Amino acid sequence: MVWLDICDDQGNAIYFDVHHVARRRVARRWRHSVSGTCGNGQFEVEVLVEPAGVGEVTFVDLSGGTSARSALMGGVSSSALESSLLAAAERHCGMPKSTRQQHRPYPHAARKELLTVQEKGP
Repeated sequence: MVWLDICDDQGNAIYFDVHHVARRRVARRWRHSVSGTCGNGQFEVEVLVEPAGVGEVTFVDLSGGTSARSALMGGVSSSALESSLLAAAERHCGMPKSTRQQHRPYPHAARKELLTVQEKGP
């Protein structure tokens, strides 16, 4: 469970409980999707977050009778909630903050330092 950095208009903290993380290959790149439950303790909705590229957030209201999505979204800025969910999904997937691929010129350098430290042991 991830506590987001936003609250609704009644002061309830918003959380995102991750259920499933999927990774699929699309056009030579890996795309992640994170599904889970977003709520404030009173109302919950199922959420699908796809952080790649521009990022997409899809809310699925599975409640019977009452509209939990409109009750939850009524007290929260939708853009703030979507950006918080995208940021949480990016952190959960281990994605860098920027969508550009980070270049590491010498990936073996960290391994070499690790081996040096282990050799010096007791």
